[in-house]
Amino acid sequence: MSGKQKNQEQKRRKGQESILKMQISKKLAKGKIIREIAQELEMEESEIQRLMEE
Repeated sequence: MSGKQKNQEQKRRKGQESILKMQISKKLAKGKIIREIAQELEMEESEIQRLMEE
């Protein structure tokens, strides 16, 4: 992987982290507990992986 590709990958990951942080903050503001949020995110992740495999 070239330096440019590594840089693009790092930017993509930071963007994903920002989105996750925002989603978690919104859910916490609605009174959800961390365990519920984690379960929801795991379900979303498994759904995304399933769709990518198709």
